[in-house]
Amino acid sequence: MTLWLYYMVSDAPTSDTIPLFGYTTKKKVKDNFEKTRNMSLFITKKREITRTDYIKFQDGHQEKHLDMYSFVTGGPIGPTAIYMAATTREAMKVYMTDDKVLNKLAMYTNPAFIFVKERYRKILGNLFYYSLMHWYSNNDVFFSETDSDYMSHPDRYLFNDRGILIDQLGVFIMYFGNTLN
Repeated sequence: MTLWLYYMVSDAPTSDTIPLFGYTTKKKVKDNFEKTRNMSLFITKKREITRTDYIKFQDGHQEKHLDMYSFVTGGPIGPTAIYMAATTREAMKVYMTDDKVLNKLAMYTNPAFIFVKERYRKILGNLFYYSLMHWYSNNDVFFSETDSDYMSHPDRYLFNDRGILIDQLGVFIMYFGNTLN
């Protein structure tokens, strides 16, 4: 199998050592990466490798694996997913930033996360507050204040395509825009 390796020249502490930025075995990913990135920042190496050697190599460099990822951004008709080649590290940084923002917002918009006395939580439950929150966020399954999925992942219920949307492509550009064309 063919392995494409990308080394980022600007990350090199000395001219003798140039760190690996990313790698892939997929031609589609390679083509997208080379189309969307400023290739003057990278040195490309092509290597033939056995499947066994690739698995060993991948074990030590998982965060540098290049693949196609979906990043949501605003569009003229609503949210649009943009697919582009990114390393696992880049994608996880964007997705974790997205989660952090939504979880922080949930803490300030949901009384379940504010220090409310237990009896007031029960009253809110009796008034169908949690069901109304669910209806408002346009989800398909009703939940109660004791629903563990709701309590663990309030962002799934509070924020969706009709609520708050984090511009993941914008986050990507903020962090990694210096590598793009």
